[in-house]
Amino acid sequence: MPAAAPARSPTAVAAAAPVSTLASAGRHNGYIWTKANYFFGGGSGSGGNGPSGHPGEAETAELVALGAGTVPPSALPSYIRAGLVAAFIANVSFALVNFIFLPLQLGAWAWVTLQASKGQRVRWPRVLLRVLEGLVGWWQCMVSALLERVLGMRVVLAGDVITEEQRGEGALILSNHPSTADWNYLFSWLPRQGSLTHLKIVLKGGLHGAPILGWALQCARYLFLARNWEKDQKHMERIVQHWAAAASSIGGDESGKPVPVQLLLFPEGTDLRPVSFDQSASFVAKQAAAGVQLPSFEHVLHPRVTGFVHLVKLLRATGGAVTAVYDLTLGSSPVPVTIENLARGAVPSHFHVHARRFELKDLPVEDAALAQWLQQRWVEKERLLEAFYSNPPGDQRAFPRSAAQDALAQRLVRPMQLAHFSALFVFGVLGLLHAFAIYAHPLLLLGAHVLLSGVWVWLSRPPYNGFDHIMLDADQAAEEQPQQQRQPMDNKKTR
Repeated sequence: MPAAAPARSPTAVAAAAPVSTLASAGRHNGYIWTKANYFFGGGSGSGGNGPSGHPGEAETAELVALGAGTVPPSALPSYIRAGLVAAFIANVSFALVNFIFLPLQLGAWAWVTLQASKGQRVRWPRVLLRVLEGLVGWWQCMVSALLERVLGMRVVLAGDVITEEQRGEGALILSNHPSTADWNYLFSWLPRQGSLTHLKIVLKGGLHGAPILGWALQCARYLFLARNWEKDQKHMERIVQHWAAAASSIGGDESGKPVPVQLLLFPEGTDLRPVSFDQSASFVAKQAAAGVQLPSFEHVLHPRVTGFVHLVKLLRATGGAVTAVYDLTLGSSPVPVTIENLARGAVPSHFHVHARRFELKDLPVEDAALAQWLQQRWVEKERLLEAFYSNPPGDQRAFPRSAAQDALAQRLVRPMQLAHFSALFVFGVLGLLHAFAIYAHPLLLLGAHVLLSGVWVWLSRPPYNGFDHIMLDADQAAEEQPQQQRQPMDNKKTR
């Protein structure tokens, strides 16, 4: 009987792998090795010698050296803490989406439909939109509170200081995309430097109909893209106009001034993973064959410039809804910000965010120059992350930061504590009420959730395509309404 092949260490696996994937990234932060071999590959042949491919003691030490880290010690095992957090979020989210969001949206839709049948020029109620944005923002603040207060993460600010006057301003927020979970971690940066209630995120269309999460984000009017440029271009134009609408439209106030929008965009288009590195390397090779030389990256992927250029053009035409661009670079220590680590409660002890602020008006106007501007930002990110991950895991890993950033972080301690405990209290009460209702009437609550979830699924499919499209269609119908049908409503406003 042939002898079993000896288990290979992470370093050996990385050395034997293609340079474009495991070796290049694993040499610095262990992220790619962690995803490809620890969580997905498993088994002794992939480098794991524990049950189900989990690393043994020796390999755990190497994981720490690579930056993948281990779970920090606590009173409860990490997977139990993660399970309790997940159960709390699920309990609150089901109650919020099915028993608050859905009735509010159905009521507004019925009112808009009724008024339109009378020939009046009506739009989606502005007050309702503000309420929905506020609730989604507080829900995201709750996620931030759980990450920081329960799972023990600390946010480290670096780079430019966003002043009190600039906080909450309309901004396009650009970021590298190390994981599918990183936007959850950014919920901890935004209350400190931006605004959760003004937040919109550019997301993959596959999340649009996702139970609970996708339904809630429909109500918050996030931008979902289908990866079809013809469709995405038209949808992008409609929803940006919708966000920036003034007094006569959905999103504005009575003064006619657009409400600020903080739009989070991941220009890489996908998160860091082996297949993404291969695709990025292939793109660089094709460009080189065409005579265009692009740098090779190990910590980021090449950004996609077409959507970014078009989006900047649209935002410039909003009349003030967006006035700045924030360029964020994300790093973590000692644990990578992967969805797998988050699921097992292994959050980074330190989540680092390096920010640079630019005035939107100062960005280049020409398409080619604007694309080059974005590519230059990614060259800078690569340098920042190379220096960041060259240091061993722990407090030595940090982006360059000033005394002003440290002073700002200290000033934000009390406001963040208040925001976190307020969010936990409000949603804790909601969660307790919902849990008690489940305990008292389990079959009734189960039937109600099944019925209401069925309504969400029905409304997320054609011809309705979700509440975000229902809102946009109502907006467009009001704009296209014949002038003679608008007259009664306009005269009523004049009186």
